[in-house]
Amino acid sequence: MGLTIAEKILARACGKTSCTFGEFVEATIDVAMLHDIGTPGIQKPLQELGVKTIVPSIKVVIIPDHFVPASTVKAAGIGAIIAQSFARTFFRNAINIGLPVVEMKEQRGVIDEQDEIEVDLDQGRMKNLTKDKESTFPPLPQFILGILKAGGQ
Repeated sequence: MGLTIAEKILARACGKTSCTFGEFVEATIDVAMLHDIGTPGIQKPLQELGVKTIVPSIKVVIIPDHFVPASTVKAAGIGAIIAQSFARTFFRNAINIGLPVVEMKEQRGVIDEQDEIEVDLDQGRMKNLTKDKESTFPPLPQFILGILKAGGQ
């Protein structure tokens, strides 16, 4: 019986005419494929092994098939949503999944696209770190802060 495609690829990569299932081989890597979910988790172990860069002759392919686009606002890594107002249903749903929503009536000129923002929900303060400006908003009630700190309901 002939070799499978995997056996042919591995045999060629280790300089042999054939290899079989269960055989340990030492192969030359020419393409590294990384999955979008596992890629961030591999960085620390590689650093611990002293790997600083991937050999320039190796092609790297990252397969981005998860979270592109993010399935939810929270999955996108958004820490809070700031707007002039929210529909009550949106507000309740956001709080229930642990996503802080802040109503700031006067936000024009305070926040621009790409600004880095720090929000203190307990004190009702928002600091624009990019512009070094601070604004206030009505603090959220304690029971809502409790839901948010628990990560939602």
